[in-house]
Amino acid sequence: MTGGKRIIPVTVLFLLMATLSGCQWGRFSLSDSYDQSEDTSAAVSDVQTAELADETEVAVDTAESAGEISEVTDTVEMAAASAVIVESGELRGSGNIWKAEKGCITVITAAHVIEDEENVEVTFHDGQSYRAETKLNDTYNDYCFLEVRDENLSLSSGLRCAADLPAVSESVFMVVLSRPDNGGSGETSEQDKEPETSVSAGVVISPETYSEDLSRNVLCCDIEVAEGMSGGGLFDAEGNYLGLLLGRSADGLGVFIPVSDIEQ
Repeated sequence: MTGGKRIIPVTVLFLLMATLSGCQWGRFSLSDSYDQSEDTSAAVSDVQTAELADETEVAVDTAESAGEISEVTDTVEMAAASAVIVESGELRGSGNIWKAEKGCITVITAAHVIEDEENVEVTFHDGQSYRAETKLNDTYNDYCFLEVRDENLSLSSGLRCAADLPAVSESVFMVVLSRPDNGGSGETSEQDKEPETSVSAGVVISPETYSEDLSRNVLCCDIEVAEGMSGGGLFDAEGNYLGLLLGRSADGLGVFIPVSDIEQ
């Protein structure tokens, strides 16, 4: 142990959802080097994921660390507009609009979401789905850029990336889309085609946690994450994009690739 920090091996589970079968799990080892001697319980809130209504009401705990997220409705709405569902083969994950130009939108997601590069579909927050072309699939660093081209695409603002790593205990949030539950009936109405939007809020535990398997640092947060969220973006309270979700550690932490490690 050096400088009060401990190296603790944990496991990260990829948060994929299978479109035709049960959940698909992948895993890799992680060495968590944040200082566990520091009591962070006061900073970490028991945040629940909730649907984002038209009024963009965010359900969060009243803890001070997460309280500021509920006050930045415009910021959450901006992040929600960038959220997408990514489906490839039998896998489903999340992603965000990286940049948008007339008739062309670039999406970022996790590479492990892409099961078949020739079979990728992206669904935007308005429920419209388009075939996507894989432009850059970095399987080593686990991020992927997709491109959607259609002259009828409406323009949407891209991400504003953070210039620096977040601080320990800094408030963060995720906004992701999901398919509505049709109760297992197999029938989908026009209303059901529009994705549901949910928000998770939490705090940064360690901005630089070393992964021995990946031979680089990752970002760890105490935040609610669930199946189908792999590839989704992490944002700070000002709406800056901090990185994308790799998965969940064995002790429940969200594990992210910092945006500083992403190159288009």
